[in-house]
Parts: sequence; structure tokens; C-alpha cells
Amino acid sequence: MPASMPRRGFTLIELLVVIAIIAVLVALLLPAVQMAREAARRSQCKNNLKQIGLGMVNYESAYGMYPTRTIGAANGRRRHSVLSRLFAFIDRTDMAEAYDFNSHWYEAPNHGVINQHVSVFLCPSTVNAERFDTSSYSPGSPAPSFSGPRACTDYGELNFVQPALFAMGLVDATTNASPNGALRDDFTNCRLRDFTDGTTSTILLAECAARPTAYLQGKKITGTISGAGWADFRHGFDLHGADPATGNQPGSCPINCTNANEVYSFHTGGAHFLFADGSVRFLSEAISIRELARLITIQADDLTPDY
Repeated sequence: MPASMPRRGFTLIELLVVIAIIAVLVALLLPAVQMAREAARRSQCKNNLKQIGLGMVNYESAYGMYPTRTIGAANGRRRHSVLSRLFAFIDRTDMAEAYDFNSHWYEAPNHGVINQHVSVFLCPSTVNAERFDTSSYSPGSPAPSFSGPRACTDYGELNFVQPALFAMGLVDATTNASPNGALRDDFTNCRLRDFTDGTTSTILLAECAARPTAYLQGKKITGTISGAGWADFRHGFDLHGADPATGNQPGSCPINCTNANEVYSFHTGGAHFLFADGSVRFLSEAISIRELARLITIQADDLTPDY
């Protein structure tokens, strides 16, 4: 009988070389895959705001004004958010029909609606995107406090430029004299004729991601932030800025320092903003708080040359 042939296999050195090659390939490819995924998520976030912007424009065409939050009941209005008014204009007629504007957002007729996540209100780059706000909301006597689950949003309107920024020398006198944003309160100054600074130079909404979980410069910190629900009229916020080192407010940092009701995203280098003309722009973290404040005001005659 012929002698059996010896069985050939990998030597230990060959096996280690193959493993090393695979490790190098993984190390090279993984960042590229992660970058491609983030690029797709960033594109989807931009598309979300474009859809919201289209809803804003269509709302204005239907009613002659942009939607705003309503915050007080003294004039008979119920408390509602900007985003809750857009369902009929963003192809969510099911939510438009289910939501009750004759009740406040936190009252029983709306409990089965405000706990539903709306994908167009969520940035896919945000950690734990489909989350709930369960903080206690106190509407005032005699109404009881409400702490039921509210589906969150990663976007909010920029309402106002805080005067503390002028006192610190961080914004213009013209900005401080007319600090209101476009969608501030109760349908005031929200018609096209009110945009004396121009719709292409006025921000409506921006990213404020991950609330109610608190973040400071990309790191999760202790504490919670109220007003994160899309139905909660408090999801809009003022520009305070933050200290770039500590996150304390007010301060010179306008973007991505803190999500404590300030502009904040999980995108590298900046955040998305929706402008009144329906355009969406990615503004760099390098923008000064002075320039950002100019873009928030609606009637301050404080245009930034680049916009």
C-alpha cells in the first residue's frame, strides 16, 4: 500500500499572520463604515427638518401665519406646542385627528397621543432616540400635576435671545433691543410681514437632542431636563449660550456645549437649523454666539453679511 500523504495545515506563525491581517482590515474598515452610517443619519436628520419646514410653509399658506406655541389660558387658549400643530401638514393625519386642541396638551384626552413617537421629530444620531419624558409638569392650581410619559423630540424652536448675553458683551445692542424669535408665543409676530430681517436670515427651529437626559460636550451627566416632549410647549428654548468648559449658563458657546435647552446635536462639528424660508443649514460650532443671535431675531435689523 502506498504511504499516506502527510496532511498539510496552517503553522502557528501563518495563523497569527492571517489574524493580524484581518485585524488590520477591520481597523481600517470599521471607521469608514461608522462614518458612512453617521453620514446617512445626518442626512436623515436634515430631511426631518426639511419635512418640518415644508409643513411650516404649508401651514403659513393655509392660515397666513407660522404656527407658534400657546402658553397661557387667560385668553381662553389651550397650551400646545409648535410641533403638535403640524400633523396635517407632514402626512400624519392620523395624529392630527387623534390630538385634541380643545384640551391642554397634558390633559386626559391627549394622553394616548402624546406618548407616541413621531420619527420626523427625532434625529437618528441621538442616543436612545425613542425615549420618554416623565418629569412632573405643574400647570398650576387647581389643575393637578402631570407626570405621564411623553414621547420626546430632538428639535425645538428658538424663541428669544436672553439679555444676559448683551450684559456680557456677547450680542449686539440691536439684537438686545428686539430679542424675539419668530415663533415665540401665542401667534404674535409670526406673519410673513413681521419678518423684517428676512425669512432667509431667520431661524425657526434647531436641534436640541437627547433631552430629558443631560449631556455636556458629548458626555452624559447627572440630572434631567424637562420639556422634552413634542407635545410640551416648553420644548422651545431661548438662547443663553454656555461656558465652553463647564456648561454653565449664560456663556459664549452657542452650539454643542450643553443640551440644557440650548442648541445641541450628536453630529460632529455643528448642528442643523431650519430657516423660515424652509431651508435647512448645518451651522458650524465655530459660529460666534453674536452671529447666531442675529439669525434668531426676527425684527432686530441685525443681519449677518454671510446670510
